Amino acid sequence: MSHGFDPSIVQDFFTESGELLERLDHDLVTLEQSPSDPELLSQVFRALHTIKGSASFLSLTHLVAVAHAAESALNSARNRVITIDRRAMDLLLSAVDAIRKQFTQLAQGADLTPADSEVVRLLASLGEGQAPGPTVQTGSGVSAGPGCRQDQHRSPQGRGRHLEHPGSGNHHHDPHPPHRRHHDRDDGRRVRRDLRPPAH
Repeated sequence: MSHGFDPSIVQDFFTESGELLERLDHDLVTLEQSPSDPELLSQVFRALHTIKGSASFLSLTHLVAVAHAAESALNSARNRVITIDRRAMDLLLSAVDAIRKQFTQLAQGADLTPADSEVVRLLASLGEGQAPGPTVQTGSGVSAGPGCRQDQHRSPQGRGRHLEHPGSGNHHHDPHPPHRRHHDRDDGRRVRRDLRPPAH
């Protein structure tokens, strides 16, 4: 799916952005443990900024929208306007999942599905320095609200989330456990290989 662009340009986008997306998985896990690390915040911000810029050049508006919202939240954290707490991390992980899904759709020649509008809205609010509003349950399973305590539903490893996995009916399920994140990184490598447009 070239959108009228030279296939080599699309291939460059897949290669560069695919590598950045793979690195984001690892960096976000690390950021969860060190949410105020300025170097790490800048690294994640730059990755999202680059993905957004490349997607904008290719007129991938749905991808641009979610990448921009996530980038804005990271920029607020870099400027110490907000802190990447558990709720913010949940939203960032959902944004990266949405971008990964859009990459797969792009490689398959399908129309891109917009990211969950509530995830985008809440990330944009963080980008403006505002705390998320009343508790909501998004289509991505992200529950965000000021009443959530930092230690609520935490696993002993500190990575448990208060999310409801879509369709599970279990509000204590962690959709991003450490073992899944390793699988995600493996999936990212597979997606990167699969994203190569067919040779002409």
